[in-house]
Amino acid sequence: MSDEATDARIEELLRDLQETVEENNRLLRRIQRGNVLAFWGKLILWTLVIVLPIIFIKPILSTILPFAGVTSPGVGSYGLPSQAELQQVLQAYKGQQAAK
Repeated sequence: MSDEATDARIEELLRDLQETVEENNRLLRRIQRGNVLAFWGKLILWTLVIVLPIIFIKPILSTILPFAGVTSPGVGSYGLPSQAELQQVLQAYKGQQAAK
């Protein structure tokens, strides 16, 4: 009788443990899903926070800077060199390499 009672108690404890583990896994999956969604949401938010002002400031700067007397070839492209400027730099670099 003692063995049967012990076996029944062990089975009951195992069932309780299995239910606890399954509930724990459900909660962990829900937390993981929330964390993934939060990551992508923050990534999109910060991308918008950084990119949108740049997009909206470019037309404003291109209208204001000529009146201020500022003439910079890179202002229209966020300070990046144009294709022609890159070609000039590349040709100068190739000329230096050939001279060595």
